[in-house]
Amino acid sequence: MKSAPGRAHLVGKRGTRHGTSELTQYRKTGVAQGDSACARLMLKAMVRRLELLRQRQATARIRKLARPAIPGSLRRIHLVVRVLVPAAAALCLSVGILPFLWTVLERRFPLPNLAGDVAGIVVLGGQDACARIHGAADLAKRFPDARVVYSGGPYAEAEAARTMLERLGVEPGRITLEYNSRNTAENAIFSTQIAGPRGAERWLLVTSAFHMPRAIGSFRAAGFRIEAYPVDFRESTSWHPTLSEGYAEHLLLGAREFAALAAYWLQGYSAELFPGPEVR
Repeated sequence: MKSAPGRAHLVGKRGTRHGTSELTQYRKTGVAQGDSACARLMLKAMVRRLELLRQRQATARIRKLARPAIPGSLRRIHLVVRVLVPAAAALCLSVGILPFLWTVLERRFPLPNLAGDVAGIVVLGGQDACARIHGAADLAKRFPDARVVYSGGPYAEAEAARTMLERLGVEPGRITLEYNSRNTAENAIFSTQIAGPRGAERWLLVTSAFHMPRAIGSFRAAGFRIEAYPVDFRESTSWHPTLSEGYAEHLLLGAREFAALAAYWLQGYSAELFPGPEVR
């Protein structure tokens, strides 16, 4: 029996006693009575319903583990961050340090040496998914035996990413979708379960350069030692402190990313405050 495409194969509770007995009874009666096409279709739908129930139960438990209860002190920190981010953005705008802010984020992880074999590629979804998907497709062509895991929901977005990867030349059989995750921490947890990295296998993580420090920190906290392959670089020497729409947008995005780095570290979603390349 096939599971939904791209679902992590999670171990959950068995179906309820009522559901199991109902399915057993249907197998004894509905299919036996003529073995009609309609009966087979109804049996398939019932099996699918029980499967989805078990997957939802397993996903709920994992999300509960991925989202530990936040003590009151951290809630206060969260409220302070919500106030400080706009204030910090206004300060950055006034003194014109946006180029430095982006340089720190985007240059934290350099492009890796691609010599050698690669077992798999994890690409993270999000608003900047197009550049990331193109980067993952380029890597997939360079390493034709590598698996490709796309992590990010909802389901419609993940299916669109699969279609785009296929149009860019990635074989359908190499692509796995993970569409349960709602944030970077869950990207890391669910992708680790799907990828199941073994031993010295080399995996590459594809996401926007400014997002890479938080992403790598989350994957390390999940126990996945993955190598950064940043894309979607936006650094520019032409920025200057004006009230232009593009400047303000990048300013707020950078301020939010630094605040998110701090929040992830405080909540235990990241192993480090400002993750960087590992020294080998």
